[in-house]
Amino acid sequence: PSVSTRATLAALVLLAVAVCTAAIRVDRRVVDVAEVGNADSEAAHGFAGEALETGRIVGAPHVATGAWMHFALTTFDDTEVTVELTLVNPASSARSFDLIVEDSVVATRTVSPRVSSPVVVPFAVPFARTKGKAHVIVIVRARDGLTPGVRRLRTIQDHYEVFEADLSPSPFGVAR
Repeated sequence: PSVSTRATLAALVLLAVAVCTAAIRVDRRVVDVAEVGNADSEAAHGFAGEALETGRIVGAPHVATGAWMHFALTTFDDTEVTVELTLVNPASSARSFDLIVEDSVVATRTVSPRVSSPVVVPFAVPFARTKGKAHVIVIVRARDGLTPGVRRLRTIQDHYEVFEADLSPSPFGVAR
């Protein structure tokens, strides 16, 4: 093919990619929220644990564990999941924990001492751990003592919405 034919084909490919891309909207969404201290939310999310300690800071409840705590959270089955924890640490020493999703350690974190303002910590979960699952099990496991206090857990994901582009001609001869 000639240079002008290759250039035309390249332009058509770029146009097709642009049209396809414009037909997909990405929307970052909170999929599920588990609120510590709310009995209905705890029951709905299968909250359980051992060696639990509850408390309140600035009027809001939190729970820490010297062993483990467990939540079942809803997810979309077809995109990567971010698990977000809202944490506090009223103790005079740092507190560490493992975040486990679907029996796999996703991260180990330490929260500084005397953190009374909530700290929001996102954890990217490998897609292989959640692919095809509408619910995931999230475990917060203590490391060498108590965990920081957990106030809330959320699952956050991209939601891809495909819509039909309106390519019908307008009265002005330009596609809308």
